[in-house]
Amino acid sequence: MKGWDADVTTDPRFGDALCVELTENGEPRATVRRGSDSGLVMEVFHSKKSYEIPAEWLVGILSKADRELP
Repeated sequence: MKGWDADVTTDPRFGDALCVELTENGEPRATVRRGSDSGLVMEVFHSKKSYEIPAEWLVGILSKADRELP
């Protein structure tokens, strides 16, 4: 798929807790999950290339994640 996408999945690094995986052209770029204080945290994967995540799209994804992630 071309462009940015977001899918709810599990993260084995955090006991299979639910997270939202952000991908660009099918490549993982970041995850959004609940942090230890129950607030949302965004982990951006290290890369030598910079990525421009569309802000309006990201705000919508973060709002959805805040409502839907346990």
